[in-house]
Amino acid sequence: VETDAEASAAEASADSRARWRLNTVVIDPGHGGKDPGTHAHGLKEKDIVLDVAKILGGYLEEKLGVRVVYTRTDDRFVELKDRGHIANEAGGKLFISLHVNGSEVPSVRGTETFFLGPHKTEAARKVMERENKVVRLESNPEQYASFDEEALVRYALTQSAYMRQSE
Repeated sequence: VETDAEASAAEASADSRARWRLNTVVIDPGHGGKDPGTHAHGLKEKDIVLDVAKILGGYLEEKLGVRVVYTRTDDRFVELKDRGHIANEAGGKLFISLHVNGSEVPSVRGTETFFLGPHKTEAARKVMERENKVVRLESNPEQYASFDEEALVRYALTQSAYMRQSE
């Protein structure tokens, strides 16, 4: 015979599983519109990542049966804050931001994966700084002026509660 406490615990556990069930993935093709990203050999990052996003999204829908939401599906500039709003409004459980990094060293190959949160390496910090320079293209770049060191520490502490699930 199940007690009320056991029934409540089971219900809470079921609610928690449902909340974390991977049912919506948000794919963010980086850059776009007036922000081309990096470029080499006549190719622009914004175009490459848009093509990859569409292929990845189709694969996730077909193979995993998850709902895919894109922050952009054409060549347009989407502000950083709007990318987050799109993900939150869609109830995204996973946010994948696609980028194609360049290197001055021709022998460099492979992929990089970064998680939201405090950077763990100097290389990760440099990539973050380079990618975040896009705010200068936004309609109101001053909105980020309050992101001082203290605000970033508060933000990192808040996000740390979700770091394990993100990783």
